Amino acid sequence: MTDTVRDRATRLFQYLRELVQLRYPAVYDLENYDDVLWLADIPQEPECSCAMWERDPNDEPPEEYVEVDRPDIAPPPVPPSELDGWLDVSQLGDSTVDMPSLVDVRRVPVDGQLAREIRLSDHPDVKALWEKYVEREWWPWAEEDRRLKRIQVVYTRLFSMYQQQHHVGGEYEVVLGIGCLHWRSPNGRNIKRHVVAAQLEVRPETGHLGYTTTN
Repeated sequence: MTDTVRDRATRLFQYLRELVQLRYPAVYDLENYDDVLWLADIPQEPECSCAMWERDPNDEPPEEYVEVDRPDIAPPPVPPSELDGWLDVSQLGDSTVDMPSLVDVRRVPVDGQLAREIRLSDHPDVKALWEKYVEREWWPWAEEDRRLKRIQVVYTRLFSMYQQQHHVGGEYEVVLGIGCLHWRSPNGRNIKRHVVAAQLEVRPETGHLGYTTTN
């Protein structure tokens, strides 16, 4: 190879490298990514799987690095009709509260006249029915709802990544990072990013989303 050809080839490679850097600027800090999903944030539930989790050595290796089934979130159980007007309906579907509370006083219209007050203290049967409903139906639902909501968060983020990857195409890259390097370079730049990375694709299947390699 002559010096002229070598020089032209060198300048061509430099140009291509700089072009790639302009199109895909280097990311030195994970905080600058559009989204970061840590594998540790994926709930270890039956609806989820991750290739990094410990498993029985006799099991077949998973085809996808991460797989999350779409959770089937159910509404709260319907309370007995005797509790109508006593339950705080704004809390009924909120599984983060200890239990849906009862109102102390309710107003009931009488023959179209002014409403009269009915006090909970005068109806011990209502409180007993409420305690039975909460213990047997609402608490089991709330526990399951909280579990499914944790899965829903991860599923929604994966679906958002899929939409970005699908609509933007090659301009949006999804990678699996292994290891996290914390380092301050000699020029004072803070480095916080993965050590090893593999390009991935987010694929929606029947009711679930998963990471898989693009190779």
